[in-house]
Amino acid sequence: MKQLSIKKMAGLLAYSGMYRMLELSNYYILTRAIGLEVPYGVVAVLGAVVMLAGELPITVLGLGVREAAVLVLFSKYAPPEKLVAAGVLFSLVEYVYPNMIGLFFTKKFLVKMVGK
Repeated sequence: MKQLSIKKMAGLLAYSGMYRMLELSNYYILTRAIGLEVPYGVVAVLGAVVMLAGELPITVLGLGVREAAVLVLFSKYAPPEKLVAAGVLFSLVEYVYPNMIGLFFTKKFLVKMVGK
């Protein structure tokens, strides 16, 4: 971080914020796809807490923790079975599927990195 200028750090912070806002918008779209009627403001606030809980280094990719956080935090907006489905869908769309797709590019990346 000491090697980066203030301008570059501000740019990285802006990109990071944009990414997180897109992730929250994705959470909102996924809740609507399941049929949950949760206002965007609520998804933005509680979704940020869910994302934070999923980042805790307790499990692999936050699986289980994220679903439990969705179940607890959104309990006043939907029945438990829909909330568990939403939590699993969040995990699949935001973490599992991108990692599975990335596996196809890993060998090419590692070969390029090692130089063989």
